[in-house]
Amino acid sequence: LPDEESVRGTLLELGVLEEADGDGKPMLQERLLECLVFPLHDLDGGLVGLFGVPVDTGAAVLLPNGPGIWNLPTATNFPTLMVGLDFYDALSLYVAGYTNTIAMLSDPPRDPDLDALERSGVQQLHLVSHQPIPTALAEAFGTLTCYARRLPRAANQILCEKGAEELAAVLEASPRQEMITPTAAGGMEILEGGFAVVLGQRRYEIRGLDKSRLKLKATVRVEHG
Repeated sequence: LPDEESVRGTLLELGVLEEADGDGKPMLQERLLECLVFPLHDLDGGLVGLFGVPVDTGAAVLLPNGPGIWNLPTATNFPTLMVGLDFYDALSLYVAGYTNTIAMLSDPPRDPDLDALERSGVQQLHLVSHQPIPTALAEAFGTLTCYARRLPRAANQILCEKGAEELAAVLEASPRQEMITPTAAGGMEILEGGFAVVLGQRRYEIRGLDKSRLKLKATVRVEHG
């Protein structure tokens, strides 16, 4: 560990180091020890976090507190994204040429991550896994249209055994099953002076509709729950 007090303080603040009790004496331990560490970036490409995947067993480590998406900057370049539901599967899809692949690191997706996807102009998500893909996950993405892409085996296993070209061929041959559309995510509730709709985990209230010849004015309230 570094000797400089200021460096240690910064690493503690970021969560890379944490205080622990060693035989009754305070000590520092590294949370990313024996992990493969991947950088996390915001939409502009700035480094904002770290994601550690244990090489053996144990829980993954997300530092300091997000974003909960790996490869987020690619969202600014593609209206359709591949979503690897397993982190190693997401890496495998990327190696196979699908640079529009992201991995969601939090379940369910968090509001800041959903907002980032919506701001970037993403319209569709293809959820890729060899396991059954729950409808609740698609609902959690709110206004984004989701498709299930079920593979016969894990993408990482196909890549390791058959190579990138075979993985790409298997993915292209996989059926695209639409899971949920924004309009199907919730019904409409009539309110005094407006209406409300539920999309995924969000409830939108639209009130005070005022239409003129050139524009439409309204007050929109968003609740998450």
